[in-house]
Amino acid sequence: MKVNELSEQTLRDYLHVDSDENVSMYLEGAISYVKQYAGFESDDEMNATDDVAICVLAVASDMFDQRQTQVGVNNSYINRLVDSMLFMHSKNLL
Repeated sequence: MKVNELSEQTLRDYLHVDSDENVSMYLEGAISYVKQYAGFESDDEMNATDDVAICVLAVASDMFDQRQTQVGVNNSYINRLVDSMLFMHSKNLL
């Protein structure tokens, strides 16, 4: 499955939620995050491999699970699997 094939229903199934729960917001946010993190310049680059879609789902899941804002929590956390998978595709290695 490619990123452009991900739907709100796909994310709902992945998160095991029945209601909308702002699923579209998490999906759009995760796609944007992955695109910026890896430095993809086009949607074609994002859709080149299936593993990027896995990263989008994992990031969206993290966003959904961590949706409460808490003071004193380390906000620089990124899932290690997502980090290593996106690193393989990163174009902005400065």
